[in-house]
Amino acid sequence: MILELFKGQMFLNDKIIDNKQCFYLIPSNHQEYSSEKDQCNVDNERQYVKISEAGIMINTSWFGELPLFYFTKDDYFVVSSSFESLLLKLKEKHLDELDFDRTAIFESIILDNPLRARTLFKNISKILPGKKISINAMTLNISEESTFILPFDKGSAVVNKKHFVDDATEILEKLSMSFASIKKGEVLLPLSGGLDSRLLACILSENDIPYSSITFGPKESTEPYIAKNVAKQLRIPIVHLELKNDYYRTYGDAVTWLTGGLSSPMHCHLYAVLSANQVYSDNIVHGYLGGEYAGASQPEHACNYSMSEDDALHRFIVKNLAPKWVWSQLSTKDKDAIINDLKEIMTENCQCNLPCHFEEYVHNVDRQFSLIANIFSPIEAFGHVIRPFASKEYAIFFNSLPYELRRDRRLFIEAATSLFPEVFKIGTQNQIFKSQSFIGKIEKRVSSLMAKLSYASLLITKGKFVIHNPKSYERHRELLQLELNNYFTKSIPEISDLLNMDITRLELNSIKNRNQNVSQYRILSLSRFIAYISHD
Repeated sequence: MILELFKGQMFLNDKIIDNKQCFYLIPSNHQEYSSEKDQCNVDNERQYVKISEAGIMINTSWFGELPLFYFTKDDYFVVSSSFESLLLKLKEKHLDELDFDRTAIFESIILDNPLRARTLFKNISKILPGKKISINAMTLNISEESTFILPFDKGSAVVNKKHFVDDATEILEKLSMSFASIKKGEVLLPLSGGLDSRLLACILSENDIPYSSITFGPKESTEPYIAKNVAKQLRIPIVHLELKNDYYRTYGDAVTWLTGGLSSPMHCHLYAVLSANQVYSDNIVHGYLGGEYAGASQPEHACNYSMSEDDALHRFIVKNLAPKWVWSQLSTKDKDAIINDLKEIMTENCQCNLPCHFEEYVHNVDRQFSLIANIFSPIEAFGHVIRPFASKEYAIFFNSLPYELRRDRRLFIEAATSLFPEVFKIGTQNQIFKSQSFIGKIEKRVSSLMAKLSYASLLITKGKFVIHNPKSYERHRELLQLELNNYFTKSIPEISDLLNMDITRLELNSIKNRNQNVSQYRILSLSRFIAYISHD
C-alpha cells in the first residue's frame, strides 16, 4: 500500500481518489490493505488509515501491530507499508536525495534500534504504537496524539494472591479467543524452549486445533531439546530445523532491506529458517509480546517508586549507553540528541507511570515496535501471523501487576502451571533443572563455565575450533569472525567515513569488545543497507 497527498490531491497505489468520500484502509497483513466504508466494521484498537476530505489519519494499534513509514517535504506527503516501495516512489518523484539521520544511526549502534519515530533517514518516519497521526489535506501539517500508554503498577500491595492467580488463569485461558481469527488450513507453531510458545501449544491442544510445530537453533542448543520434550508431553509432531551459520550471510541482508534497516542480520533467525526450508503455512501462531508484558524485562529498580526522572534517566544511561564504546566517542551534541529522545519517552511514560518504569517502558514500547515488530513482519510472507498475546486485557493485567508478582514472571508461571502442570514442570532452555535444587545449582555453574570456555576457544583459535555453549541460542560472535567476516571488515572503514569517526577498534574480536555485539552487527547492517539503496 502506498498513499500520496500532493496539493490536496490524493493517490492510492498511483490511482487518483475522490477524497470527498470517507473510507478506511484496513491491513490484512503488513503489505496488503483493503477498503472499508462502514465505520462500524473498523476496529479502533487495531491499525487502519482513514481517508477523508480533511486529509489522512493513521490510527496505530495500541501494541504496534504492523510497520508504516511516511515521508513529508514541502507540499508532498507519502505513507507506505513497505520501506522499499517508499524509496522507489521518492526516486520516481526525484526526491531520493535523502540525508541520513545521524542520531538514529547512533541509537541503532548503541541501543539496537532508532528511538521514537526515527528511521535511518531524516525525512522518513515510522509510526509508533498507541498513536493517532493526522495529516491536513491542504497544509500537510502533521499532528499526533497518544491513544494508549502502557500502564505499570505504582506500588499496590498483594492483599489476596489467590485472587491474582485466579484472574491470571482466566486471562490465559482467554488467549484461545485469538484462534477465532485462524483462517482455514494448516496451523504452524514455532516452538522454542521458552514459556510463551509452550503456553500457546497447550492452548491449541486443549482446544483441539490441529497444528504442527518447528523448533530451530544450533544442533547443540538446549532450545530444541526442551521444545522436543514439550512436544512429546503434548503428543504433537515437531521438526527441528537447524539454524545454520551460513543462513546469516544468505538471509541477513533480506531482513535488513525488508525492514528499512530497522532490523539486522543479528535478528534474521526465524525468517532465515523458514526461507531456507521453504516452510509455508496458512497460519503461523507466534508468542510475540508474551514475555515482555508479563515481566520478562522488569529491572530490579522497578519498585523504587520514589525515584526521580533524573535518577531514572541517569541509571538508564549508565546501564544501557555508557558500556557501549561508541557512546564514549560521541560529541556532546550527539549525546544530547539521543538524551533528548529519551526525555521524550520519559515524558510519555510519566503521563501514566512513574520514573522507575522508564527503562521497561523503553523496552516494551520503543524497542518492541522499532525492532521486534519489524523482525516478525517479514515472516508474513510465509503465512497469516496470529499474535495471541497481543491482547489488551492480557497486557494491562500482567504489565500492571505488583512488582513481586511480575518478578521473574512469577504470576504468569504460577497461572500457566495451574492450567498445564505437566508441561510447565519441564525446564526452560536457560534453566533445565530447578534453580534452587542441588542439580540446578550445578547447572548454573557449568553453564557459566561453558560460556567462558566457548568465548575463550573462539578468541584463542580465531574461530578455527570453537567449544559451543549449549545455552547459547545463537553464535553471534562466531558468525562475525567467520561467516560474516568479509562483509564486517569492509563495513568498518565505510561507516567510519559516514560518521566521521574512527570505529576501527570494533573490528576486533577481543575481551574489550565482548559486550559490543549489537554495535558490530548494526555497523555491518548499515553498510549492507547503504549498498542496497545505492544500487541502481
